[in-house]
Parts: sequence; C-alpha cells; structure tokens
Amino acid sequence: MYTRFIEDHLKKTTMPVVLLNGARQVGKSTLVRKIFSNTHRYLTLDDPQMLSIIQKDPLNFIRLSKEPLIIDEVQRCPDLFLAIKMLVDDKRIPQQFILTGSVNVLRLKDVKDSLAGRMIIYTLWPLSQDEILGQPSCFLDHLFNQSISGRSFYISDLNERVQKGGYPLSVLYDTPQERQQWFQSYLEQILSKDIRDLSNIEGLKDIPNILNLLATRVGGLLNVTDLSRSLGVPHTTLKRYLSLLDMAYLFCPVPPWFQNIGKRLSKSDKVFLNDTALIESILHRDTSSDPNLFDHVLENFVMNELSKQISYHHTPLRLFHYRTLSGQEIDFIVEKSNGDIVGIEVKAASRFSHKDITSLISMKQHPQFKAGVILYRGTEILPIDEHIYAVPLSYLWTAQN
Repeated sequence: MYTRFIEDHLKKTTMPVVLLNGARQVGKSTLVRKIFSNTHRYLTLDDPQMLSIIQKDPLNFIRLSKEPLIIDEVQRCPDLFLAIKMLVDDKRIPQQFILTGSVNVLRLKDVKDSLAGRMIIYTLWPLSQDEILGQPSCFLDHLFNQSISGRSFYISDLNERVQKGGYPLSVLYDTPQERQQWFQSYLEQILSKDIRDLSNIEGLKDIPNILNLLATRVGGLLNVTDLSRSLGVPHTTLKRYLSLLDMAYLFCPVPPWFQNIGKRLSKSDKVFLNDTALIESILHRDTSSDPNLFDHVLENFVMNELSKQISYHHTPLRLFHYRTLSGQEIDFIVEKSNGDIVGIEVKAASRFSHKDITSLISMKQHPQFKAGVILYRGTEILPIDEHIYAVPLSYLWTAQN
C-alpha cells in the first residue's frame, strides 16, 4: 500500500467533520479506513440498502449511532449534511464524522453553507510520482525559497510514468491493454452512478465524445463555443456537462492568473484532465508516438503533479496559468496566500531556446516573483538568469531537502 502524504493532515485536524473529496478509485475509502477504522464505524452509501435506510430519516439514523462514523460516498444523500450540522451544533467532537465524496459536494445545492465552520475539506488525487517513490518532493519549497540546487537528474522512464498515470490500479497494470479495459469500466461506472445521480439531463451518451475531444485539447484554452460547434451539443447543455465532469474530478480546468501587471490578460481556463493514463485510454493510443500531442499531454502530467503536491503542501497554494492577449504565456503560476508567485514552463524536448523562457524573464518585474523554471528532458540544472533555471523534469518529484 502506498503512503498518501495527505494522511498527516487528516490525522491532525480537530474539526468535527472531515470531508475527503476526489474521483472514484483514487484511494479515499482505503485511506480513511486505514486511519480511522479502529475508532469509527464504516458505512458506504454505495450499498443500496444502507442508502435507503439513511434516506428515510438521516437525522434519526446518525443520532442513534453509538460511535463516530465514516460515511463513504456521502454525496448520494445530500440531506445528511443538514442532519450532521444539527448533531455537531449540539455536541462538537473532533473528527466525529469522516466523510468521503466522489463529487465536489460543495457544488451541490444547499450543501455549501450547511457545514461552514464545522467541516474541513481535503482533495485526494491519483497517486503522485513522489508518493509512488515513497519520498515527498520539496520542489515547490525549493522554488519559493529560491534554493534550486543539484547536478544531474537522469530520467529514462518518463513515457512510462505518463502512460501509467496515478490511479493506483493503473500504476500496477503492466500493459496498456489492461489499463484500457479498466478505464473503460471505470468511466462506465462514473456515468452510471455519480454523473447520472447529479444530472437530470438526458443524453449522457454525449459525455464520452466530450471527454474524447477534451483529451485532444489538453493544455489549450477552453473555448466552449468551439467545442459546442464541434460536438453538435447546445452551448448551455455543454456547459452543464463540463460542470458535471468538473464536479466528478475528471475535468480539471486551470484558471488564469489575474493580478494586474499592466497587460491585457486572457480570461479563459486551460483544459486538463485528472490523469494522463486516462487521456491515453480515452484516445486509445500511446501519445508519446505523436510529438505534438505528447507536448500537451506532458503539460497535463505536470499539472497533475503540481495539483497533487499542492493538495498536501504545508501552506495553502493555488495553481493558475498565465497568458496575455498578445500571446505571452507561462504554463503554470503557483501562488501563495501572501501573493508570492513562481512560474513553471514545460518542455518535452531535451533542449530549449531563449524564446522558451522570455515570459519567465518578463515576469521578474512582478515584485512578488520568487523564481521560475523550465522543466525539460535534459539531465542538468542550468542557471539561465537570476532565480530562473532549466530543470530536469524528474526534479519535480525527486527534489530533496
């Protein structure tokens, strides 16, 4: 079993309600049962009988419980949140309820405010590369501390890491065929359970086509009008579908960074999916055989790793992209709550040119810019400018203190 680096956050919280969100099959149930099974009773709302019992009278059910509860797939009974609120307000006990959800429950009607001030929320993503290796990366700390260091970082298995992604079962499978079969079943499960439960829209058969088109456009700007025209799906319906895929943690748009530094900025999100093995499964191909496509898939891979590291980082961080209307862009901006920022560019080649880092150099004018890197397939850490470096891609998950 892999160690999940968010585990310490879950153990240490003193909030009465802990919610662990994330896509199906990323390990939420396994993790909360590992931590809390000795102190909490485990229930899953994927059990139709259990779901039926709780739906009839949620408040009475949890009042009659004699022990703290783990409630798995809590989104299947939104009325539970109000019942939990009433119980917590009556008697506030740390870690009284451990909840998991395969959709973003804060986007469910009437749920967002019901447990404000009573619940702490974490997101569990598929396995990060440093979790697979069993050693937390200090990549983000090195950037913000301006302490990029080291010599050579050899990476021979990048394509394999991209192909396997981070879903625990996908990592274990040896062949693309096994992963293809598993992801096909996985997507069918999400459509038949989570998305159908969330949606009153007919025609969910369109969603595989939407995912297919999104997979070909990862790393690009989101243009709903163009997607609508390409798919033959009405604009408003497509926006609803994208929202559902976002709620299910499959579609992971990265918003633009908006701080004013005197430029007109793009206001469009960037398109990403939650896992590169999922992308390859949707496209039925090894994307490394198509250099143009692989450039974008590798950017998706880096976005996934950054999102995972941010989710268990010791300080709050947010992920953005940066693009001006004149075309100047930085693949990723990571921002601290105090406004400090770092910039990250992704390059699939082992060489880079000056134009690849001009936007990073330009960003140095921002007073809270700390450092910038271009992640590339070379083996050496190369200083380019003050606090700007070319860094091997593997430094992202192998940087140590």
